[in-house]
Amino acid sequence: CERLLAIKFDNAEAWILKGIALYELGRFKDAISAYDHALMVDPRHAKVYYNKGIALADMGRHQEAIAAYDKAIEIVPDYARAFYNKGISLYEINRFDEALVAFDKACLFDPDDIWVWYYKGFILARQDKSEAAVEAADTFIRHEPGHADIWAIKGIALYKLGRYNEAILALQQALTLNPEMPDALLHLGLSYAQTSRHPDAVEAFTKALETGPSSAAILYQRGLALFHLKEYREANADFDHALSLEPENSDAWYRKGVSSVFQSRYEDALVALARTLDLDSNHTGSWYYRGIALARLGRHKEAVDSFENTLALDPDCASAAYQEGISYASLGRFSEAVAAYDHAIHISPGFADALYHKGYALAKLGRNEDAVMEYNRALTHDPVNAQTSFQKGALLAKLGRYEEAIASFDKSICLKPDSAQPHYDKGLALLKLERF
Repeated sequence: CERLLAIKFDNAEAWILKGIALYELGRFKDAISAYDHALMVDPRHAKVYYNKGIALADMGRHQEAIAAYDKAIEIVPDYARAFYNKGISLYEINRFDEALVAFDKACLFDPDDIWVWYYKGFILARQDKSEAAVEAADTFIRHEPGHADIWAIKGIALYKLGRYNEAILALQQALTLNPEMPDALLHLGLSYAQTSRHPDAVEAFTKALETGPSSAAILYQRGLALFHLKEYREANADFDHALSLEPENSDAWYRKGVSSVFQSRYEDALVALARTLDLDSNHTGSWYYRGIALARLGRHKEAVDSFENTLALDPDCASAAYQEGISYASLGRFSEAVAAYDHAIHISPGFADALYHKGYALAKLGRNEDAVMEYNRALTHDPVNAQTSFQKGALLAKLGRYEEAIASFDKSICLKPDSAQPHYDKGLALLKLERF
């Protein structure tokens, strides 16, 4: 073409051939110059605008590429490849809605171009249009099943739709094709976690950490899976690592606090939960577990305050009302304990432990008949609780109702034969009845 250009400088086809050759050599800037010369000779040559657009796009000059594709489309309105490549450039500069319009046009003029669906899948996923993303991915996969990234897009979209078992299958397929995809491994782990397959989740998160750089999100999720497996020490190690990367992660501080409570490391729990509350003073769970930790340390007045804060944020938290009652009782404030237990029972009428402890508090207030009634209610919901049967028997004996007391002691003994106290108190009741 150089010889031809030397003879006839205004030969458009020669400039086009030169541009194509330069493009193939990776000399994109020179190729664009050649295409511009061709357009000076023939300004209505759609293919030249198209080729120029591709060269500009390969240089990352997507705005100019889009303008070139638009010129090609202006000349040839049904130019499917120009619409397709325009869509790619729009995608690259995050103009997703316009990209979808371009891809739809490309599909209209060339229904057999499967790669349109590939890019549509990515864009729809980025826009959180998960149903449409799955449909686009499936359309592409039916024709081209060997691309890991589109399987991953499908799997992540399915995860967002809450279709976890389908997500697992799609993500497994993605990882079969490409085992080193941290985002696919992360969402595989999340899908496993949502289906309570926590050992599988730990394995997926571990592979994600081995495949990519350390990520606070993945470390947190692995810690959470370990937490659900009651591997609290290992969970805390992951929460600590996550916090070293992302110190303001309130979820990690919270889970570290709860995990510390379950390890009986109450001072550590208070430190972690205080950090959570610094970051989010309305974090209900942190107030609740702060109360639990304080109660375990014998700091019941502070525990009551924490449970009050919990109930201010979540008035229907029966556990907080119950634990508040326990702390009031530990302080000897039995009337307030009864009120707290009543709150818990109002929220959850079958709360057997609250009914039992209400009975115990009523007994401490000398309201023995009322206490017996609460023990009976507790046994309705938890008939195999040996301690409730024993306490009921003790109160009945105190009321002089020895036959009923003996029946309660017998039930307690039947449930827990190796407990000495019911045997002893039964003996005392028998003595009172002169049944030597």
